[in-house]
Amino acid sequence: MIARRSLSLLGAAGIAPLLVAVLPAAPAGAHGYVASPLSRQAQCAKGLLPCGDIQ
Repeated sequence: MIARRSLSLLGAAGIAPLLVAVLPAAPAGAHGYVASPLSRQAQCAKGLLPCGDIQ
């Protein structure tokens, strides 16, 4: 019984890296800036603030 459990754990441990490599990654959702409420970057893009050059 213990040998069967050990074999199952070893099999799962062997398959896990393969699944990580094969399954597609989810896209990151944290890039960009906040659009609502308007961030300073969004206000600058719309011309609502007097934004200067990057220093």
